[in-house]
Amino acid sequence: MRNETTFVLLIALLFAGCATRTVSVQTLTPLQTPSSYHPLFYVGSDEQYHYFDYLNLKTYEHYRVPRSELQMPQEFARGSGRSDVMLPGTLQRASAR
Repeated sequence: MRNETTFVLLIALLFAGCATRTVSVQTLTPLQTPSSYHPLFYVGSDEQYHYFDYLNLKTYEHYRVPRSELQMPQEFARGSGRSDVMLPGTLQRASAR
């Protein structure tokens, strides 16, 4: 029983790290750095959200921002296999539109 409980807890923790967090533009803005070691990627949009991945060390953190908060200059569908690096200042300009 103890081994089963430990296994279930480990699996839950694993999947919790894969979750996509809904955040505001202000949350993502500090993640835009000129560093190639920690890039922020725009990975597409759907009908409700714009999606971003942030490479933090060797793991990706997944974020989404409501479309009502941000107008991306060039959108593409999430899951298209495309991604764009978000350079510093890009999100500020897009949220000001």
